[in-house]
Amino acid sequence: MSAPVVSPESPTSAASAAFAALPTRRGARTRPFLAVRLDPVPRPVLRSLTDVLAEARAAAARPTAPEAAPEPGPGPAVDPEAVAARVRPVAVRVLGALAEVLAGRRPLRHLAAVCEPELFARLVDELDRRADPHVRVGGVRLCAVGPAAVEASTVLHGGRRARAVAARLEHHPTPRPGWRLTALTVL
Repeated sequence: MSAPVVSPESPTSAASAAFAALPTRRGARTRPFLAVRLDPVPRPVLRSLTDVLAEARAAAARPTAPEAAPEPGPGPAVDPEAVAARVRPVAVRVLGALAEVLAGRRPLRHLAAVCEPELFARLVDELDRRADPHVRVGGVRLCAVGPAAVEASTVLHGGRRARAVAARLEHHPTPRPGWRLTALTVL
């Protein structure tokens, strides 16, 4: 709610002195209206430091109820959409790098940074890397299966062939924090 407007002619106006100090425009007959706050502004309550410290000591001396131990359960609720949205850029980048490896535009060793060592060793042995320069990634679909695990799927389109890809990314806090590719299937 706005404060009422007080006219300069009002005899009870607390702002009459302020109106007199305002410059007038040349040719203007009256001074502009000024909004004045009529309700008083509350002042903060100041207490002495000894009173504040005495209250703090009294509060610390009061016995408190023991905290209940958390019940075992599945843990805090996880919003799968939020997890998937957070991991989507990583998944798109990893699957794009895989498409470039399959197209022959990127060496396989570039995937070593985002793969688990066991998975990378299996990829070196099994991955069919016939150069198909027209491989591109289709839409990436994500499904969060927990707060630290996401499964991704896509279709790699290329030339006369399309390949389905399923991948699992897990968040590892140590030794190198980040999302790592832990499972990969290329059909």
